[in-house]
Formats: sequence, C-alpha cells, structure tokens
Amino acid sequence: MDKTEKLFQYKPGDNLPFGVTKVADGVQFAVSIPHGRECYLNLYRTGQKRPACRIHLTREFRRGCVYFVKITGCPEIQNDKSVADILSQGYEYMYEVDGKEFVDPYAAVIHGRERWGKRVGKACAAEESVSRNLTGRMTVL
Repeated sequence: MDKTEKLFQYKPGDNLPFGVTKVADGVQFAVSIPHGRECYLNLYRTGQKRPACRIHLTREFRRGCVYFVKITGCPEIQNDKSVADILSQGYEYMYEVDGKEFVDPYAAVIHGRERWGKRVGKACAAEESVSRNLTGRMTVL
C-alpha cells in the first residue's frame, strides 16, 4: 500500500454507474479503461500539484475493462461531515493509466485552464498519447 493511500478508507465498489456517485456508505468512482492497464485514482487537495492520495486499482477493483472503488471513510472527518462532504469541498481527482493522467470522460464538472475551444490534452485513456501537461481536474461531486 502506498503511504498516500492511508488518507482514505476504501473498498471495491460497483461497476455502474460510471463517473462519481454519492452512495449510502461513501463515494463511488467508476471508469472504463481499455486493455486492462494499470490504473490509479489520484485525489488532489484542491489547487495542489501532487496527489494527496493515490489508490492503486488492482484486479479486485476491476470487472472487464471497468475499474471501480468506493471511498468509505476518512480520518479527517470531524464534526458531522461525511466522506462526500470532505471530498466535494476539498478534493479534485484524475485517473492515471500507465503513468499518464487523463480526464474522466464521465465527469460532471471539469475545471482548470478554462479556455473555450482550446484543447488541453487527450480526453481519455483510449487515445494513444495522453498529455502529461493536462491540468484540468474534476471536482468530486
């Protein structure tokens, strides 16, 4: 386990729906990645350049070409905040496939480098070369 994985408690989730979904016991992430490549879910504190948490999506987090994980807990939770509150108020995410980050094609909101009509990188892992300079990230919820 990567030491940055300890920031959140997580387990395999459901393979549908794609994108990020608030569920009864946490927050569900699901994405389709072709060819069964090595995949990580990178969670960034809003505005930070390095991931605060990298979750390696191993075989137990995959069904066919769909990767999925459910984040169920967070030691940062104080007062009555839920995991969904923590993630939606302070985190962004990107998927990493074979060492390259890409935008979740199922994301509800994408921000960073807001320039209308100017492409900032490849949209998904299916495209052959994913830009390492892509700065657009998705808000969690």
